[in-house]
Amino acid sequence: MTVIVRPMVVGDASEVARMAAALSAHEGAAPPPFDAATIERWAFGPDRRFDGLVAMADNRHVGYALFHDAFHVGQGAP
Repeated sequence: MTVIVRPMVVGDASEVARMAAALSAHEGAAPPPFDAATIERWAFGPDRRFDGLVAMADNRHVGYALFHDAFHVGQGAP
């Protein structure tokens, strides 16, 4: 399997939100208030607070990484 890591784009927002919810479920936590609209607002909007990468394999999202100095995914806000 070949994995490609690339910068996150707006079109990745729903898949990143899905993966964040899956991680919370795996950890036994409630899904974070971190949906596609939240990602679009804080990763691509005028008040941008984080950047991200996504990992793709076989045209599927298989991972993500977010880079920020002050953003709390579990709260869906800076």
